[in-house]
Amino acid sequence: MKFIFPFLALIACQPSSYACTVAEIGTKQNVTVAQNLGWFWKMDAGLVVNKRGVSKEGLRINAADAAAKWVSKYGSVSINPVGREFPLGGMNEKGLSVQGLHSYDGRYETTSRLPVLNMFQWVQFQLDTAATVEEAIENARTVRPTDNAQLTLHYFICDSTGKCAVFEWLNGNLEVRDDSTLAVRAFSNSNYEASISELQKCASSDCPLPSDGPNFSLQRFVQAARLVKSYDGVAEPVAYLFNLLDVVKQPQPLASWSIVTRNAGAAFGVPFTMSISSPGSKAIQFVDLREFNFSCSAPAQMQVVDVAQSGNVRGLFKDYDPEMQKMQKRLREYPEKTVCVNP
Repeated sequence: MKFIFPFLALIACQPSSYACTVAEIGTKQNVTVAQNLGWFWKMDAGLVVNKRGVSKEGLRINAADAAAKWVSKYGSVSINPVGREFPLGGMNEKGLSVQGLHSYDGRYETTSRLPVLNMFQWVQFQLDTAATVEEAIENARTVRPTDNAQLTLHYFICDSTGKCAVFEWLNGNLEVRDDSTLAVRAFSNSNYEASISELQKCASSDCPLPSDGPNFSLQRFVQAARLVKSYDGVAEPVAYLFNLLDVVKQPQPLASWSIVTRNAGAAFGVPFTMSISSPGSKAIQFVDLREFNFSCSAPAQMQVVDVAQSGNVRGLFKDYDPEMQKMQKRLREYPEKTVCVNP
């Protein structure tokens, strides 16, 4: 059994161009998270090996803001459509998975004095510094993400113990829902309260699905939530979640990924692996996080995701080169500013 991982893709997009859905099923010994990423223009995504012991600084758009600063504690593998150090999702060596989704109605705080970092960097910051949901919640209260692409993300995080949480910024305020208030472990692009309200109206599978605004976010949430609630614990979870992702996929995106992350526990011999596919595809590729050297004394590595590949793709990773991926100059130059301080 393997731990399969959720991928995300996004850059300066409008609500009509980006649609994602995430769901989780499992127990403390078997945590399985799935996510669809739908992108309505063609783009490459890099699968990046991120190192521990690296000093980093938040990317600012306002010089008056203080930049967040941190040193990575944990290695991780992430999906980076925007560029290295700017992921939309990933998993670290402690089994923490982080997914970012476009928030159709969110807005980050702008008046706080908290140090800032780019909204994509928020994903990497959590992968770098948190091993548990509790630590991720503590971390979230120490920094402020910025939407320099006129875009707001909200986030879904699960750890290896089976705990999950949703992180949203509504009217400029951070709102966190942990297991005590997380009614169902699913999320899409609408805010969580509106999503749950729609589910309560339409919990039965006989109820017509809602036909809400851009990209049917509430409809996708209700479909995913129903399938999460109806999981019987008997069906093979990875196959079940890939089927769930196929149900909620968006029609004809030019770039899309289906990702399932699974922590099957050490008893299965493969605590943390990541698998990637495309909605409706039978080709599934994966990586085993134990096969990577996360020491920052070794070069960062990357491969451009090709969803036609299948099986273990560890051999496709190469030492990182900015030419592997098209990106803005500022993002291309940023990785050179990170420093290995604890090899």
